[in-house]
Amino acid sequence: MGRVGVREVSLRYCNVAGDEVTTTWREARAELIVEGLPVRIPPSYRGQGNYPGLFWSATNRRTLVYESLLELDRLWLADFDPTVVGIATQPFQITGSGTGAQPSHVPDVLLVHVDRTVTLVDVKPAEFLDKPAVRSQFDWTRGLCREKGWG
Repeated sequence: MGRVGVREVSLRYCNVAGDEVTTTWREARAELIVEGLPVRIPPSYRGQGNYPGLFWSATNRRTLVYESLLELDRLWLADFDPTVVGIATQPFQITGSGTGAQPSHVPDVLLVHVDRTVTLVDVKPAEFLDKPAVRSQFDWTRGLCREKGWG
C-alpha cells in the first residue's frame, strides 16, 4: 500500500446525536469524535472467534463497544489511566483516495488525554504483526497520526 497524503484522506464518524459526519483527516477534531458514537458496531454471531461486548467506562460515564477480549483489556487500562479524559471505541473510519488501492480502516480506540494530546490505538494479537497486510495498515495509520501530532 503506497503512502497516502493527509490531504487525500477522508474521515467519517458519528457525532453525539448519531449523525454521520464526513471531514478530512487534517480537519478532524478528536474532542468531537470522542463525544460521538461508534462508526460501526462489531458483529456478534454464534461460533465467532472473538468476544464483542459492552464496557461501562467511568471516564466517559457511558457504555463503549469492544470487539475482542484483548480490546476489553485495553479499555480497562485506559479507564484506570488518570491522564485519559475521553475514550471512544470504533471512533471513525479513515479512507484514502487516489489511484490504485484505496486503504480504509476503522481503528479500535481513540484516547484524549488531560493535556489534550491524542492517542489512537489498534489492538491486535502479537502474532498478527507478522502479517504483511496488518503491518501495512499499521504503518499507514501510524504515518497519518504522526503527521497530525497524535500518538
